[in-house]
Amino acid sequence: MGLVRNLPPNAHTRHRTSTYIQGHGHTEEGRKEAFAMLDRQNEGRVTFGTFKKISQMLRLNLTDDQVQEAIQSIAGKGKQALTWDQFNSHLAKKLEKKK
Repeated sequence: MGLVRNLPPNAHTRHRTSTYIQGHGHTEEGRKEAFAMLDRQNEGRVTFGTFKKISQMLRLNLTDDQVQEAIQSIAGKGKQALTWDQFNSHLAKKLEKKK
């Protein structure tokens, strides 16, 4: 998932307490902060609706099918949300491959 990486250069990357992300995607702390930006209701998951809204805010123009496919590629077939553990595991694996 390249949501944070693909932000426009002038986009401000802040989470709900209005502080800048201190961590880095290669650390669990950084991934927690990124997840907190997505999990705005602090439910421990990112739902289809939230994922769709974020994709629209980032002007990614993802269809419902594309959003669902992204969620299911990480969370599993039939899932409607991503949990912290799924998000963390997915990003850690992706980043490990890039080393």
